[in-house]
Amino acid sequence: ETLQQKLKELDESIRSFDALANREGILRQELSLAQQVQRNLLPKSFPLVEGFRFAATFRPALEIGGDFYDLQTLPDGRIGIIVADATGHGIQAALSTALLKFAFATTIDSGKPITEIAAAMSDILLKGLPENIYVAGLLAILDTESCKVQIVNAGLPHPILIRTQGQGIERVPVNGLFMGV
Repeated sequence: ETLQQKLKELDESIRSFDALANREGILRQELSLAQQVQRNLLPKSFPLVEGFRFAATFRPALEIGGDFYDLQTLPDGRIGIIVADATGHGIQAALSTALLKFAFATTIDSGKPITEIAAAMSDILLKGLPENIYVAGLLAILDTESCKVQIVNAGLPHPILIRTQGQGIERVPVNGLFMGV
C-alpha cells in the first residue's frame, strides 16, 4: 500500500512537472514574441547624411528591457535622436519603450524648441506609464548643415562629444530630470 501511494504521488509530481514545463514553453514563446516586437520598435536603418555616420548596438541586460533609441529625419532635414532607458527590467520596462517611441514620433517633428518637445514627451509618458516607471533619456536635434546639435538630457550620464581630426573628447555638461516625472 505504501508503494502504491508513492507511485501515485510520483505520477502527480510528473503531471505537475509536465504542466509547468508546458507553461514555461508558452512563456518562452511569448518572451520571444516580445523580443521581436521590441526590436521592431528600433530603427531598421539610419539616415544617410554626407559627413555623418550613425551606428548603434542593442543588447538588453535581460531578454527584453527598457533600452531604446531612435532617429528620425525631420521635414527641414535635421535629424531627431533619442537614446533612452525606462527604469526597471523585463516586460514592464520593454512595454514602456512602445509608449516612448510613440511620444518621440508624435512630438519630434513639431517644429517646437527641443525643450518644449522634451516637455511634451514627458507629459505623454506621465499620463501613460505606471507610477513607478520613469525614463532616463537624451533627446537631440542635429542640424547636419551647420554641424550643430541641441541636446536635452533627462537623467542620463553626461554625453561625451568626440571631435574628429584629433580635436579631443569632452563631456557635455547637460542635466535634467527623468521624463514621465
